[in-house]
Amino acid sequence: MTVLALLGDSIASMGSPTFDSIMAARLGWTQTTTSLSAAGYVTAGVGGPFSNAVAAAIIAHNPDVVMLEGGINDTNRGYAAGGVQ
Repeated sequence: MTVLALLGDSIASMGSPTFDSIMAARLGWTQTTTSLSAAGYVTAGVGGPFSNAVAAAIIAHNPDVVMLEGGINDTNRGYAAGGVQ
């Protein structure tokens, strides 16, 4: 079975059902979501920036598909969109 792993900020886990759970259900996939409150690509939130969570959130689940959701916490802290690459 195809495994989808989502790594995102707190917005990634808002609402029920979440976008990734809807997508996985429609495609017959399983999914796992890791959301880091106040985190971003460069902004350290709870647990640090996304890069700190990649091993635990993504690699450990050995997913077939990886989805990243984020950036709001970076732009809210003054990082220009071009600087978050």
